[in-house]
Amino acid sequence: MHTDRPAPVVVVGRYLFGGLIFGLFILGSHPASANLFAPPWDKLAHVLVFATLAIAMSAAWPKLSFPAIF
Repeated sequence: MHTDRPAPVVVVGRYLFGGLIFGLFILGSHPASANLFAPPWDKLAHVLVFATLAIAMSAAWPKLSFPAIF
């Protein structure tokens, strides 16, 4: 019996992608999110968030080409 359900990695990637987009656009617009990290560490936080976003996109849509993600 074959079902057309996506793999668990795809489902987790899509939820992670949706959560990150929600966090960036909805929670990032609050005034308290302006100085969340000290200045040397904010660049590391940006790299980690956007790298996680790219990994979530590649897991959520495995047939998407590599240049479209990065």
